[in-house]
Amino acid sequence: MDPLAAYERAGGTWAVHTKRGCPLECPLLQLSGDGRSPTALREAADIVDEIEHVRRTVGPRTFEFTDSTFNVPESHAAGICEEVLRRKLRVNLRRRPQPADGFEKPVHVMRRAGFVR
Repeated sequence: MDPLAAYERAGGTWAVHTKRGCPLECPLLQLSGDGRSPTALREAADIVDEIEHVRRTVGPRTFEFTDSTFNVPESHAAGICEEVLRRKLRVNLRRRPQPADGFEKPVHVMRRAGFVR
């Protein structure tokens, strides 16, 4: 039996990180005196290149974005989803979106791109 297939059936995913830092002013960062953490966004094409490469060479079908704030900024999340759609990748994507005002559009494009959670 393929160990990766068994892992995926049990809910396992391949982790993908799309940025470093956090654009939000979280209480924990405020306690540390920082208030915000500088954010460095990875290019959407680079992220989807990684997903495509891992899908082709390793074989997982489900990828989980590990950023706690995947959809902040919305344009970054939407850009990743649009790149997945443009390449017609057949993958399952997972990430619980960070609540934000007016985020109906990113959720819609996230679902079309393959988000299952």
